[in-house]
Amino acid sequence: HAWAAEKGRLMSQVAELQSKYDCAVNLAVKEKTGLAAEKAKMSGQLQTSNDQLAQMRSALDATEAAKAALQKQVGDLQEQLGKVQLLKAQDDEEKKRLTASVQELKGQKETKEQEVADLQRQLVGSTCGKLEAMQQEVKQDVWAPPPEETAMQASAV
Repeated sequence: HAWAAEKGRLMSQVAELQSKYDCAVNLAVKEKTGLAAEKAKMSGQLQTSNDQLAQMRSALDATEAAKAALQKQVGDLQEQLGKVQLLKAQDDEEKKRLTASVQELKGQKETKEQEVADLQRQLVGSTCGKLEAMQQEVKQDVWAPPPEETAMQASAV
């Protein structure tokens, strides 16, 4: 009897240990499954982060390329601006030179106009003088008695 009771007690302990073992295995499986799921989730998040990082690197590379292109354009534009400023300076110099030439020509024109005006006054004065002299001669000729009368008057006196 004792043997049967001992066997029953041992069997009960074995069943209890089996139950605890099954429980522990189930917990371990659940934990392992949970860890695997968590690992898969973290792996997915890591892959997403890696993808995002790759996209960011690609965007950064594109940004750097665009920056380099813009810097080249800025350099080209600065070079063109320098050329334009040089041309403007040359144009300004040419404008100053032409303005000086125009002023000189205006001065020459005014001098020539003054000379023409002086010559016109001289010509008018000379012509008027000649006309007055001719007018005096004509008056003397018209009002003067004929030469015979002058001779008679002279002899009468």
